[in-house]
Amino acid sequence: MKKKVKIGIICCNYTNLADEVDYGILPCEVMVERVPCGGFVKSVNILKMFELGADGVIVVTCKDCHNKEGNIRGYKKALEVREVVSSMGFEPERVEGVFVNRLDTGEFLDMVKKFCKKIQELEA
Repeated sequence: MKKKVKIGIICCNYTNLADEVDYGILPCEVMVERVPCGGFVKSVNILKMFELGADGVIVVTCKDCHNKEGNIRGYKKALEVREVVSSMGFEPERVEGVFVNRLDTGEFLDMVKKFCKKIQELEA
């Protein structure tokens, strides 16, 4: 039996209104950590998701951050951790940073689904 992949999602509160029902339709298990803004994302939070069993971690921030550059800071943290993960011998694609429109749950879920499929391919 094929293992169901587990995805860590770190997202700004303003990226989506997804709930347990929405997460239930995804093709993977998810662990969600919401932050007040993408600028609050820390490298240690991303790495902690792996420690908790995630096969991949996606950092989701707003395209237009109301805190000016919080979205860029969150995205850059994802890029930094990609390098760390790669230096440890893992595929850097296991960490991704993406931007979505504010409170667009549909777009958010589409991004997470794509990431789930990417991680499933890496696990195959």
